[in-house]
Amino acid sequence: MDSENELRIEAGGEKTFGPCNCCGKMTKRIWGFVYEHEAALAAYFVEWTPGHPCSSANFDLIIGTWGNDADNATRRQSVWSSAELKLAQPSWSSMRLLGVLRVAH
Repeated sequence: MDSENELRIEAGGEKTFGPCNCCGKMTKRIWGFVYEHEAALAAYFVEWTPGHPCSSANFDLIIGTWGNDADNATRRQSVWSSAELKLAQPSWSSMRLLGVLRVAH
């Protein structure tokens, strides 16, 4: 890949919480950013419950400008679930990170 167009994915953190109301297992969430050079182009969140009977992961990619001067309203979100790649509603959607929710069908 040409280094001018190289993207870098960096882990930002992780959290374990729960237990899940239906199975009693703990849920995991990881997140981070996608960079081009030193500019953050996107943030990602992945959430799943290991050992859950209907185990799947929810993926959230938020694309747009990041940083102190960034306008949250300009960001766009793509959300999907690994279970049949169906549309998912992220559990963190109440966070003020983005503008309008847009999902690909």
